[in-house]
Amino acid sequence: MMGNKIGMTILLAVLLCGLTVQAAEPGSMQAEAAQTENVFYTNPSTGYQAIIMDERNTLSEEDKEELLQIMEPITRYGQAVYKTVTSSGTFGANKYAEIQYGASISADSGVLVLLDLGSGTFKVRCGGKMERIIDKKLAKTISTSATNAFAQNGQAITPPKYAFEQVSARVEQARKALPVKYACNAMLALIIAMLINFVLVERLSQMQKTSEQELMDNVIGYSRHGEVLIEYLTRTETYHPRSKR
Repeated sequence: MMGNKIGMTILLAVLLCGLTVQAAEPGSMQAEAAQTENVFYTNPSTGYQAIIMDERNTLSEEDKEELLQIMEPITRYGQAVYKTVTSSGTFGANKYAEIQYGASISADSGVLVLLDLGSGTFKVRCGGKMERIIDKKLAKTISTSATNAFAQNGQAITPPKYAFEQVSARVEQARKALPVKYACNAMLALIIAMLINFVLVERLSQMQKTSEQELMDNVIGYSRHGEVLIEYLTRTETYHPRSKR
């Protein structure tokens, strides 16, 4: 009897351990899935990241890789994040985009492209240096175009690709325009300096010249105790011919 009780106790312990392991497996699998859900790229020069947070599983692995390549150039100026959510309608679209931007962008500069599956709309939200490149008017234009593309074909990869391509093109334009801006500023400074120099020369040339009489008076004043020999190096005389009678 004692042996049977010990055997039953061991069997119950084994069964309980098995149930515990089975109960823990779903949680660990969910945690692992959450860790591998986001796709990252870190720019080695700036430290900014490109992040895909496809929480609603709208993209395939090939789509994510393709989108990440488009997002990479943006990391020269800030962080680039693509996120898919389903809003509850508590906040307006713009306010909700701001909340998601604050929750997703950890850098001082960045751009968030947000797909709200609840309303089927895209939102582009920028901050920091990126906001000087993509202003609110341009962000709204890109958002509207991406939303229209999503409504027309329903392909999840096409609208975010378009949105980030537009942002990347704008960033590239800003990068190329920067040396031109510096050159224009230097040229403007040179022109201003030349104008100032011209005005000063013009003013000095219009100052009243010292007359011959003033020079002679000064010479006489300095020569009270000695003789002074004055010799004209150049002298201009006016000749008046006699008129014939």
